[in-house]
Amino acid sequence: MNKTSDIKEIKNLSYSKNIDNFIKEMEGDFYIENNRMIWDSLTWNRYYNFYKYNFVKGKRNNIPLDSDFIQFAKAYMKYLHSHGRRKDYNPRMSVLKILESVLLNEFESAKLYNCNSFVFDKCVEVFTHVYSEVSAYQAGKELKEIENFLREFNLADLGYVQWFNPLKRPTYEVKSYDHNLSGHDKLPDTLSLVELAKVFALDDKELSKRVMFTSSVLTLLMCAPSRISEILSLPADCEVWETDSNGYEKYGIRFFSSKGYEGDVKWIPSSMVPVAIKAIARLRYLSKSGRELAKYLEGSVVYKNSLKNDISDNCLLTAEQVCIVLNLEFISGSSMEKKLSSLNLNPNNYAYSFNSLKNALREKAPDNFPWYDRKKKIKYSNALCLLSGFEFQGLFKTNSNILIKPTRSCIYTDINNGKLFSRPKRQGDSISCFKTHSIRHFLNTLAQIAGMSEFDLARWSGRQCIAQNSVYNHTPHAHMVAQAVKTKALEKIGDAIPIKKIFYNKPVEDKEINGSTLVSKHGLCRLNYAMQPCMYYPANESGSEIEEVISLQKKIHSIAESDFKKGNQGAEKWKEFHIKIITLGELNG
Repeated sequence: MNKTSDIKEIKNLSYSKNIDNFIKEMEGDFYIENNRMIWDSLTWNRYYNFYKYNFVKGKRNNIPLDSDFIQFAKAYMKYLHSHGRRKDYNPRMSVLKILESVLLNEFESAKLYNCNSFVFDKCVEVFTHVYSEVSAYQAGKELKEIENFLREFNLADLGYVQWFNPLKRPTYEVKSYDHNLSGHDKLPDTLSLVELAKVFALDDKELSKRVMFTSSVLTLLMCAPSRISEILSLPADCEVWETDSNGYEKYGIRFFSSKGYEGDVKWIPSSMVPVAIKAIARLRYLSKSGRELAKYLEGSVVYKNSLKNDISDNCLLTAEQVCIVLNLEFISGSSMEKKLSSLNLNPNNYAYSFNSLKNALREKAPDNFPWYDRKKKIKYSNALCLLSGFEFQGLFKTNSNILIKPTRSCIYTDINNGKLFSRPKRQGDSISCFKTHSIRHFLNTLAQIAGMSEFDLARWSGRQCIAQNSVYNHTPHAHMVAQAVKTKALEKIGDAIPIKKIFYNKPVEDKEINGSTLVSKHGLCRLNYAMQPCMYYPANESGSEIEEVISLQKKIHSIAESDFKKGNQGAEKWKEFHIKIITLGELNG
């Protein structure tokens, strides 16, 4: 045996020792979201499975990962989870499985210390064959993280030159679309939004329970930029009324962001406050029976609904009384029997007492009862969108559970199957591609156009990283060009912007004056809230000693203040600017 092979063998022994030490450090059972993960199991609940990668679609692979690789895979996944990497379970696990298959093909062994740049390049070749362009790029990024991990913990001989993901982020041609935001694939169909508003405006008696539920959820998405999962997990006591430092009463919704921003309040624009209140009131009405039932099951007190309190807890009940307890009133005898049977309950008279009925219902409660969302500490008894299985079992696909936790698939079903929109779905129709997340893009774009600051926009959207604002900004090109022209024109205010003499021809207030209008003794200039106040404004020579000028300045300030009260955040900087002008004018005067 030559010296080269001796050195390589010594290195491999060192790497093997490091790998074994890492596995021993991570080995052992642990918990994910209160679910125990058994180390020796091949499946960790719904999160990870340690079977070989399935290259044949439609067939499930039940062959475990190679014995030289599986322990490291478990240790690596547990390590990532303990360090906060708790999402994207499947893509990360798939990259590990493909790495294992490449090692076996190249070395007939899945020992981790055989990893090198050649192996990683082979993995990338597999990515490009089995994944789409975007998914392959993401898998390459994940593989780079594995390479960094192996290098940091000295688990393989990777040399001095680092390996980099050769796949580039896919680029797409930006589509042109109208100035009214129609035609963009990330934004919702405006006609569908109008129809949603018409449906929501109908009287409660004209709406079925399912349409009322879906339209209320979608309407809350229109009140503030949210994710559908955030709306469906709202607590019933989510409404917040607060008075700000200026004495204005604000209305908001207490929520928990699903991307790391944690809990906060989404403040609702004043124009949408009545809409949000009505949507939440409807959802509270629909979830009332479910929340009462959940509270009954959570506590020790027997729930009797509208039955007399003097009935003993151990008194046997008729089938009709059981239906009253379950909020299944006003149904006939035959339908009563059918309904109880569909819920896997005994439809006969005197089959249950209050106590035995409660025990039977507890057995049908969800597995994680009483927690509707454990992370957010929301119980079923305080869930805004909770639905009773007794009332909604025929409307939503569900098992025999008595409490239904709606998912976004329920909302998409109503959108795509025409249960919400009256227009029939045709091939290529925009309704078929109407997505709940597109409403979030829509509101973010409107906020960008209105001039909301990047920090306020990120906070309003429940976004932890301000840099992600650009992903949701779909301001039309024509609008951006117009803004650039206006900004450039401000540098040559006398030439590019026509000045109107206010003494000879008074401006029409409704058409020519808004809260971002600038006025001086030289004339006036009408801008918009998205722009910054003009740096060339002659503050010291504005003509504030002239009665017409100071009167117009105060009128413009009142318009900006009114718009700010109505929820236009872009009006705030103009309101403050006008106050400075008026104050300075009074001092000079």
